[in-house]
Amino acid sequence: MIENELRETFTRHEHLAPDTGPLRRAIDETTGRRRRRRLISRSLGAALAVTAVLAVPAFIDRESGRAAPVEIAASVSPAPIVAADRPLNVLLIGADGDGADARADTVLIAHVPAGRDTVYLVSLPRDGVVPIPGRGEDLLNRSFPLGGPELTEATVHELTGIAFDGTVTVRYSAVEAITDAVGGVELCLDQEVVSRHTGHRYAAGCSELDGASAIDLLRQRYGLDQGEYDRDRNGQRYLRAVAAKAAGASLLDLVRAAGDGLSLDQGGLDLVTAVAAMDLEGKPVVGITTARSGGASGAADDEVPGTLFGALRTGAMSAWADAHPDYVTR
Repeated sequence: MIENELRETFTRHEHLAPDTGPLRRAIDETTGRRRRRRLISRSLGAALAVTAVLAVPAFIDRESGRAAPVEIAASVSPAPIVAADRPLNVLLIGADGDGADARADTVLIAHVPAGRDTVYLVSLPRDGVVPIPGRGEDLLNRSFPLGGPELTEATVHELTGIAFDGTVTVRYSAVEAITDAVGGVELCLDQEVVSRHTGHRYAAGCSELDGASAIDLLRQRYGLDQGEYDRDRNGQRYLRAVAAKAAGASLLDLVRAAGDGLSLDQGGLDLVTAVAAMDLEGKPVVGITTARSGGASGAADDEVPGTLFGALRTGAMSAWADAHPDYVTR
């Protein structure tokens, strides 16, 4: 019933194009920003700018079960970058399926400095053994089936000391659908990738990928020079490419395409708002891994995670990236 009402609302108001100010205020009034109430985006759900969705049509409050439809624009107009008095840290989780047993195939920290002019995507090794609150030590990716995004966030918080503003979960179905909705993306690789699942060879250099190919490529780590670290770098390259491609797309079409594969809370919305205001043509998306590019397979400098996490906590990522160029994805 709620979904049908939302669809009817979108159809009636699709021609409208409100600016981001009224949208921001309407959402804040509905959700109560400072209470940080957990929200979830369902079939016409919400949108993650970093993965190409740049508007939020409705929220469903877990406590009340009520939906609050919000009018959205069918396209994005350039908006000035909105400054803020502190950095924004949001956890991005890429789940490897749509079922309850899905694992956290990708775990990234999206960090937006106070100036709101850059996005840093910091990848954490999904197969790293970490303390999982209440569960003992296990692989980081196991935190997701054990306790959903809440447990994954708690695990990363304990590992890094970062207090997250929110969490966004993206499932394979949303990645495939959004990639196809923007007409595919150009992904540039620094080495050949051979799929263990399809046998397809993705040549080094730049090539166009549709949704199915994007997922196939993003799953690959075997045969890469640095295994999962190189897979994380390819994921960062993909996010950078699809975000830039989506800047001129129809928001309504992207939201419809995403379906149930995307969910976010208030902090995820803040990330959407911040990134939507950026000029993505300037490529202000910087990927970071915890292993040096070109180093030994699987090797990481033990001193780097501590300094890296400290930079995230204090908002010093620009200086950190300048001082550690070998950890920046090209």
